[in-house]
Amino acid sequence: MDAQQDVPAVELPSETLVPGDSKVLSSETVMNATDTMTDDTEAPIDLDQLIDDWTHLRNLPSLFSVLRFFTSMAHYMTDLAVSYSFWSLIYTLAVLEAPQVVMPAQAPWTSKKDDGDESQPPVKQERQITSSIRTTVRHLYRVGGVLGPFRGLACKFCQWFAMMFVALPIGLFYSFPTPARQEAFEAPQTLIGLFKTILMFGLGDFVVKVCLISWSTAWVHIVITQPTLRIWYRRLPPFLPTLRATWRPIALHGLVQSVILAAVPALLKHPFDLNNSEPGALRAGITSEHVIRTLIWLVTRSISFTVCVPLDMALTRIQASMLPEEEETIIPFDRSFNSNGTNGLKPGLLAEPRGTLSFREAWQSVSWSEFRRIVVLCIKMLVAQAVVNGAFSIIIGGDAWSNSWKPWVS
Repeated sequence: MDAQQDVPAVELPSETLVPGDSKVLSSETVMNATDTMTDDTEAPIDLDQLIDDWTHLRNLPSLFSVLRFFTSMAHYMTDLAVSYSFWSLIYTLAVLEAPQVVMPAQAPWTSKKDDGDESQPPVKQERQITSSIRTTVRHLYRVGGVLGPFRGLACKFCQWFAMMFVALPIGLFYSFPTPARQEAFEAPQTLIGLFKTILMFGLGDFVVKVCLISWSTAWVHIVITQPTLRIWYRRLPPFLPTLRATWRPIALHGLVQSVILAAVPALLKHPFDLNNSEPGALRAGITSEHVIRTLIWLVTRSISFTVCVPLDMALTRIQASMLPEEEETIIPFDRSFNSNGTNGLKPGLLAEPRGTLSFREAWQSVSWSEFRRIVVLCIKMLVAQAVVNGAFSIIIGGDAWSNSWKPWVS
């Protein structure tokens, strides 16, 4: 009885009491409960179990697979939007924008110098809209609202699908195994192989672009004019006049691009014996074959860009010169591009139609300053797109790393 008096009374909760039971517990029951509480509080943490629970949580398909899917879709949609807005829309506007010259507000004045020469007031040239990506995007927002940077996207999508439909039979024809095609692809370093490769790819590019020349011309007219309620397919120009005006730059562009992409890599690979050697065996003594192939690819693309961009600028200006005169443009635009306007006067089926820019005039309108401006703009767009893709790559790569990460245990 004395031992029971030394231990304080412990009462059970009201919901656990049974009628007729005592509310006072014995000392043995209290000691057992105290030992159980002590064992629970002082039990060591099972790190292996925590690691297994963490790994199971990170591998839940219902959560992280959905997050990865939406991240990948956001990356794809952002890359598509940036590629279209930069390399299609802004590039075309930059090619077609005409520089604006601001004359002085006052009347022209002259001042006599000591030598008797008359000095004219300085003429200021306004900054072009497409000189900056940010300025161009803001201008597109003012013209077309939220969808301004994506104007003409429906026409471009239909053009891409039609291009795949037209290119499919050409690709099947080229992929059909014949000894001549097999020799051309297996031995591109020979003169005959190069000629066959150039003929195949150049002819295929020409056929695809010729079949869809009305679509690409309508897209150029859509992106440079004010918004309208007309559907894009109602703005398709006649096929034959458009073909007569554009077949020369299309053929030359396809031929030059095919020659560069086929001949330049073969010529650059020959000194390093990359055409016939086995992978990893280099005669020049350079250990990394991938470095050489990457440099060859960069040189080839640089040459192709330098040569083909002026041809593409000439083609775009010819298409823009076919814009009806009643259409208003969203940028300063000169349909003649400072030409004489004598094109289309020669008779013939393949002669340029009257009122459009000839290929010679379009080529002469591409000055060195405009080409340099386009190159600088392309470098800016390339850096911006690389930053966007790099950011999404870090996000997707970090998510993949976190899924495979396991805490370190000492």
